[in-house]
Amino acid sequence: MNKEIISIEDQEAVIEVYFEEDGAYVKLNAAINNKGAAYNKVIELLQEKNFKDVELDKLLNLLDASDAQEKTLIATNPIIPEPKLIINVSPDRLTAYLTIIVEKGARSVTKEDIAVALEKAKISYGIVQELVNEPDKIPLGEQVLIAQGQAGSKPKDAELKIYFNTDELGRPKKLEDGRVDYRDLNLFIQVKQDEVLAEKIPAELGVESIDVRGAVSKVANPKDFMLKAGSNVRIENNKVLANCAGQVIYKNNVFSVVQHIEIKSDIGPATGNITVDVNVTIKGSVLTGYFVKTIGDVLVEGGVQGGSVQANNLVVMRGIQGSGDNKIISSGNITTLFVENADIQVSGDLLVYDSVLNSNIKAGGSILIGERGKGIVSGGNIMAGETVAAKVIGNVFATVSNIEVGNNPLLKMEYEELKKQLNIDQVELDKIQKTLKFLQDIDVSSLPKEKRETFFKLTRNQFKLLGEIEKSKSRIIEIEATLNNSKKGSIKVQNMLYPGVKIIVGTTIFKVNEPLTYVTLREQEKEISISPYS
Repeated sequence: MNKEIISIEDQEAVIEVYFEEDGAYVKLNAAINNKGAAYNKVIELLQEKNFKDVELDKLLNLLDASDAQEKTLIATNPIIPEPKLIINVSPDRLTAYLTIIVEKGARSVTKEDIAVALEKAKISYGIVQELVNEPDKIPLGEQVLIAQGQAGSKPKDAELKIYFNTDELGRPKKLEDGRVDYRDLNLFIQVKQDEVLAEKIPAELGVESIDVRGAVSKVANPKDFMLKAGSNVRIENNKVLANCAGQVIYKNNVFSVVQHIEIKSDIGPATGNITVDVNVTIKGSVLTGYFVKTIGDVLVEGGVQGGSVQANNLVVMRGIQGSGDNKIISSGNITTLFVENADIQVSGDLLVYDSVLNSNIKAGGSILIGERGKGIVSGGNIMAGETVAAKVIGNVFATVSNIEVGNNPLLKMEYEELKKQLNIDQVELDKIQKTLKFLQDIDVSSLPKEKRETFFKLTRNQFKLLGEIEKSKSRIIEIEATLNNSKKGSIKVQNMLYPGVKIIVGTTIFKVNEPLTYVTLREQEKEISISPYS
């Protein structure tokens, strides 16, 4: 039983209203002075309690009494409002939210109420059972997650990640200042041994999604592919690796590395400069202003027409023509038809079938001229570590020609450069050591930050220079030993040695003042010996 007390103006607790199982009772503790106010307050209270069937005449009669009255049944069968349960499902049906609205006087929500609401909304998957079982934990008037579906995921197709840049292939190289070098067209992609060329990112299966109504969405299988290995590559752990250094080729989804490339044209505007690490065959010529650079061998089926070549072994079928600025550098041997106005450095031998005119040549081995042709050497400076052999050296016009043998000219050049650099390094080291000595007399920790950084930088540079100096000294000693123990060179002339030619064999100089035929020149006891051609 529940009781409410009503006071009217100066009459305290004049009315008592009892709410019992069969209805609402009103009791008067005294006669009512203000009946209208009392009537309104009783009706308002009964409405709050959801009593709709009120016996108004009985209530009026009761309030008209001239003295106190016992409890009188005034209203029966109160209408108790039902709680409202609203369920909102997200557009993707992966979440459902419950909102409970309870009017004043309404009954509490039960788990059965929630179960019925879920069933009406067709919610069957991912229900938050804890909230269903304990409705009192659900805040009224707020959206609360009542069901959570399973979010799926789309499948991921297998992906090929290529580590070499194909976008710039065949395009002029961009320079730092924004201009482009039309002589560097990026025709080839060079890779090193064991370099990773590409990687397969494996496919990932998708995950089915299940919405709060239990519907399952199917997912398709991802697209996949097989890595394909061509020549000189291998596949390890979904990676494509090069078995050797060379040019990478990717065609029809197959990776290959080739150690030889063939260029079916001149090296010029159509190809740009060529810089690779493989053997190269050039069907045309190397034109003025362009170069070929490789650590491999080069075969030029045309000629070198003012261009430059740096290679291991070099064969030029139609001869080498210089332009004043071009250089030919070989770490192996060079074979060609003729040489004219060229600058050549070759670590091994130079074999020229016809003639050498007005050229500067340094060869670590021998220079052999005229096996199939005229065998003429005229003008320029010809230096060989071992032998210079020709049919004719000089000409009837006494053109100045310098021929030197017996000392490897490339070693001599390296020797001079090392001595020069050694002197520069020693001067720099002396400066650094003097500065460090001055700073060491001061407590380094007390120096400003910039000074401390200078001290540490100088210390690092000192150790670096000491290492470079030691390395240079060691190499200088090595070269000196090689030059001192080198074989005595010789100059062999099968036909005519003309006046105007200057001969150096070892350290001995000989100027040709009269024609000599069929001779071999060597150094003996600081003099040039002339003997028959052999």
